[in-house]
Amino acid sequence: MEPSEELDRSDARVSPAAWVDVPAFDGSGYPAHHRGVTSVEGLHVLGLPWLHTWGSGRFAGIARDAEHLGEHVVAGLREEAAA
Repeated sequence: MEPSEELDRSDARVSPAAWVDVPAFDGSGYPAHHRGVTSVEGLHVLGLPWLHTWGSGRFAGIARDAEHLGEHVVAGLREEAAA
């Protein structure tokens, strides 16, 4: 296989995080986070298995995680506006 500058996201060997160059991923390409909040300001993850609960990576369980992240983002924006 010849090297390419194009990323084929449909290739099963390509991690979804393979093209993101930020210091928020562990050695295996998985984002390091607490309930979806990474150490990189403004970078959040959602839809991962066991993000917070068993249902996090499933359609039916993602709402709780999305609500938590939304509250986190709004709180950060309020802090920023008050500064």
